[in-house]
Amino acid sequence: MFMWLKAVKMKDGTTDQVEISWFANTETDLDGYRLYKARDFNISGVSVPWNSTPILTESTLGSSAVSATVTLDAGSTITIFKLTAVDNATPTKNESLAGVPLAVKPTGTTEAPQVLCVVDLQR
Repeated sequence: MFMWLKAVKMKDGTTDQVEISWFANTETDLDGYRLYKARDFNISGVSVPWNSTPILTESTLGSSAVSATVTLDAGSTITIFKLTAVDNATPTKNESLAGVPLAVKPTGTTEAPQVLCVVDLQR
């Protein structure tokens, strides 16, 4: 199953926080979600350099979560996010594939950021 991000928007009244929302996974063995962001993104790069460690995990984003608030790195111009789902299998949890990543370009104001889909063939 792919996890699809639904929207990314500036958190009301902030210039450095975004609220990321997604479509809920309905599988009965869902443990939660993992949210990743790209590091040192270069728009001319061939692939997106994902951090191997999620910024939020299923311990924070449980099975009922459908959104998360993230503080953007100071001075960031474009930040890219992807989401996966994790089941409760033992001894090792299974992680889904991520859907299409979303890139956020803040405006520096409380107005809506630009949101872009990112094609990353090596995710």
